Amino acid sequence: MFGAAPPVNPGEDRQQSLGGTMNRAQFGFLVAFLVAAVWAIAGFGFAAAATLAGLFGWFVVKVLDGDITLAGLGDRAAANRRR
Repeated sequence: MFGAAPPVNPGEDRQQSLGGTMNRAQFGFLVAFLVAAVWAIAGFGFAAAATLAGLFGWFVVKVLDGDITLAGLGDRAAANRRR
C-alpha cells in the first residue's frame, strides 16, 4: 500500500512543480533580480561589488572543480602576448 513508488517516465522532460531544478533562464532571472534588488536598496556601488564578488566566487569554484586550470590561463595569456 505505501511501499510502491509511482511509475517514473524517463522520457519526460518536465520538471516537478516543487523540488525540481532550475534551468539556466530561471537562474539568470534570479541573479538579475537579486542584483537589481541590491542596486535599488543599497546603490550602484554595492550592486557592482556584489556582482564582482559573485564572479570571483564562480571563478574559484571552477578552479577547484578543475574546469579551469591556472596553467591553462597562463598559456592563454602568453599566447596573447606573442600576437
